[in-house]
Amino acid sequence: MSKPFDVTLKHLLEAYPADWVKLLGIQATGPIEIVDADLATVTAEADKVFRLAEPSPWMLHLEFQASYATDLPDRILVYNTLVYRQHRSLVRSVVLLLRPEADGPAMSGLLRRQFPGEPAYLEFRYDVVRVWQLEADEVLAGGIGTLPLALLPDDAKPRLLELVHRLDERIAVELPPDEALTMWTATYILLGLRYPRDIADSLLRGVRAMKESTTYQAIVEEGEAKGLVLGLARGKAEGKAEGKAEGKAEGKAEGKLEAARELLLTVGTKQFGPPDVETRNALESISDFTRLKALTERVMDVSSWAELGIGQ
Repeated sequence: MSKPFDVTLKHLLEAYPADWVKLLGIQATGPIEIVDADLATVTAEADKVFRLAEPSPWMLHLEFQASYATDLPDRILVYNTLVYRQHRSLVRSVVLLLRPEADGPAMSGLLRRQFPGEPAYLEFRYDVVRVWQLEADEVLAGGIGTLPLALLPDDAKPRLLELVHRLDERIAVELPPDEALTMWTATYILLGLRYPRDIADSLLRGVRAMKESTTYQAIVEEGEAKGLVLGLARGKAEGKAEGKAEGKAEGKAEGKLEAARELLLTVGTKQFGPPDVETRNALESISDFTRLKALTERVMDVSSWAELGIGQ
């Protein structure tokens, strides 16, 4: 099933192929051509395939993954083989894992098949890029087409607001309005892979382009519709089922609060240094998600924990 980030990333790949090749550390000396990724012989479709017009041309096959799939190496092998048969050029396959939940033992970069006690009759190697292990500053300094990934690395978490401001500066200068809308929508969708939607809303609320993006509005409306459906279903539930649903809802709400507290703490610590015990206790006592979001939005506008006013 296609997910929002599939369409988003494929657009960025088609619009800015050189930026993505650069992100992977590949030195391209010639033009980069997008080729048809439809491998119709087995009704399969790879995420994206490029032809690098080097002195000896070769194919680059990219695959994105947001969840763990033990059969992914087998599928990568199939795609790699089919691309080779279709284009008769050497093929390098690269898997981009978008979040830690997509990682696991199968993501080793090597698929080996062998009978017990015998040498392997097949060894297939592919590259694995773990986006959360990239450096946010390096992504932010890279090509414009890969900027939405800059908020996903682990080292971005303590300074998300700062990075959003820097993203805004680059996008405003380097992109026309229509493409700026697309870039911010892509950023919002990818943020949702690592942070709750309310956190993404809070971070990007000040970006004017987000309010003008019909795609962004559609995502928000879809989320609100799902929330209404879940609310009606919960209202009809009875007995044990109702209790279980309420328990899940309470757990989800508490999880959102905890994520919001952690974001405020990490961003504030980056800005002002560690809070004192009194401020930390005041933060832990806040149970209003809206207030936590408002405090997080103010961090860049004040100069200390005291001025932020957590205990007020």
